[in-house]
Amino acid sequence: MWMAMMLALLAGVARTLSRLLNARLAGQIGVLPGTLVNYLGGLAAAVLACLSCGVSLPWPSLAWVTVPGWAWLGGAVGVGFVVLCNRVTPHVSAFAMTLLMFAGQMSAGLLLDAWLHAGLSGWRVLGAVLAGLGLLGTLWVDRHPRAARPCVASAPSRETA
Repeated sequence: MWMAMMLALLAGVARTLSRLLNARLAGQIGVLPGTLVNYLGGLAAAVLACLSCGVSLPWPSLAWVTVPGWAWLGGAVGVGFVVLCNRVTPHVSAFAMTLLMFAGQMSAGLLLDAWLHAGLSGWRVLGAVLAGLGLLGTLWVDRHPRAARPCVASAPSRETA
């Protein structure tokens, strides 16, 4: 369980780093060309990962028509994600973007759980509401830095001592 949690944290770090690198590339060559470079780089990395792990590549033996239609949506949704991030990331801080994406993931997770598992736990909804309030509070403090007060009194400076 701990290993899965650590890998999930690492995936979050990778997603944030990837988002920032893709947005920087998109700023230099454009949003759609940057997205294409992102996916070509991902394809190359996936091919290298398969080869280095001894996994045989499915070409040309894979019957592409046997792949269910919904399976192709992952790539399409991924392209949409990269395009959206490339548009938004230059205008929002990395921290705010991460919080907003977390809120979107949390909302989607609740909806998918309700749909796929035919129900929602009141505790999950409460947790999502509390997390959402925490996110809103954090974003509000970012916009109003004077309202933020330190939790711990700062040490007196040498000049006043």
